[in-house]
Amino acid sequence: MLSNKDLTNKMEQNSRENVEAVFDSYFDSEMSGLLHNSMDLYKRVVDNDKLKN
Repeated sequence: MLSNKDLTNKMEQNSRENVEAVFDSYFDSEMSGLLHNSMDLYKRVVDNDKLKN
């Protein structure tokens, strides 16, 4: 998440309370992306016998 320039700018420019107000949405977005990427990898492995082996 530290590579997210928008978030790091908010962290540098705003109070802790203001950052806490938006942090959850950034965190949820990051977690959704991780889940999506992991699910794609899982599907590829399950659907491809060569990768499974």
